Amino acid sequence: LEFPNHAPSLFAAATFAYEDGDVELAASYLDELLARHPVHPEAGVLRSRIAIQEGNLPGARRQLEQQIQFTPDHAGLREALSAIHFLDGELAESLEELAIAERLGAPGWRVAFNRGLIAETAGNPRAAIEQYEITLAQRPEYRAAVSRRAGLLATAGEEAF
Repeated sequence: LEFPNHAPSLFAAATFAYEDGDVELAASYLDELLARHPVHPEAGVLRSRIAIQEGNLPGARRQLEQQIQFTPDHAGLREALSAIHFLDGELAESLEELAIAERLGAPGWRVAFNRGLIAETAGNPRAAIEQYEITLAQRPEYRAAVSRRAGLLATAGEEAF
């Protein structure tokens, strides 16, 4: 309240509201932050996540593309845009954004996991399994990769564990 223009405070308030499940309040804080400070990639990523939850893929895409114009070297923005492409069924574009994110320093395990999801969606379970194995080599406890890999192996008639 004392520093309504302080970007870190607005972002912290938005993050706490989001984590507390108050998506509407989080969106309000983020909208205020982005109106006052248009260049804020982390706020753009969180705002796009909320837009996705609201079913507003075009709004999420606009937010991310705008932030990428300001900060083209932010890996998180590229990962988030990859997710938008994925949700829109644009698998080649999703892979392209993931490749950019990887070159910008996105964690390899997360990039591999997302490549696995894309391979699954494209109907290539063997490539998906390979990507999940890359994920697990870097992050063995990542439950989502364990589950997806096991499900694909079992479906293919192979031992899952």
